[in-house]
Amino acid sequence: MIQRQLKRLTERLAKLDDTHLDAVLTKAEEMGRQLAAKRERLKELQRASRRPNVKSVKEKDVVAALGKRRELLQGDVGVAAQVLRALVGDVVIRKCHRDRRGLPGR
Repeated sequence: MIQRQLKRLTERLAKLDDTHLDAVLTKAEEMGRQLAAKRERLKELQRASRRPNVKSVKEKDVVAALGKRRELLQGDVGVAAQVLRALVGDVVIRKCHRDRRGLPGR
């Protein structure tokens, strides 16, 4: 919008005499400053809306990690909780002992 106005003013400037020249130049300078400010604001908004850099996870890595889940969950409960929290959010894990039949004890 401002660029169109500047172009229009430039075209009119060619038709004007020297008495109106100062007023036109003042207006053009003001519009140039407005354009620069809007461009800077646009850059700020573009920077703010950028997606943060996120480490990409390959499918084969996820499959390998899921294949080790039994080993992981039977290991250190604290480590298992951290891994699951990172994957699925907050998780509560309790360590329980199994009886002779493999069922969780009370």
